[in-house]
Amino acid sequence: VPKHNLSMSATYEHKFIEPLIGFIKLNYVHVSGLYVDDENSDKTSSYNLVNSTIGFDWIVNKFQVIASCGINNMFNHTYVAFVNINSANKEFYEASEPRNYFVGINLGYTI
Repeated sequence: VPKHNLSMSATYEHKFIEPLIGFIKLNYVHVSGLYVDDENSDKTSSYNLVNSTIGFDWIVNKFQVIASCGINNMFNHTYVAFVNINSANKEFYEASEPRNYFVGINLGYTI
């Protein structure tokens, strides 16, 4: 388990017209290094990530549409995403995802 985990987020919203709100979200994550074996003989490096999302939220009567897109790992930082504790072959680390992009749409109805 890492000694320190820190996550901070900031959101800005802007109402364009009554049912349409635009938003921008930024997320910062810091994870300190962690040991990969019971002997504490090897440790991962700490890492920092920045993720972003932009989109809109549209509500009409009981219907809601949220459309968004974004970037995860904006600065394409390579870090250890998963650790195989006490690996017999001393293969402790699995690499992270590189910078990646996403698009999403959520549809909702309130009863």
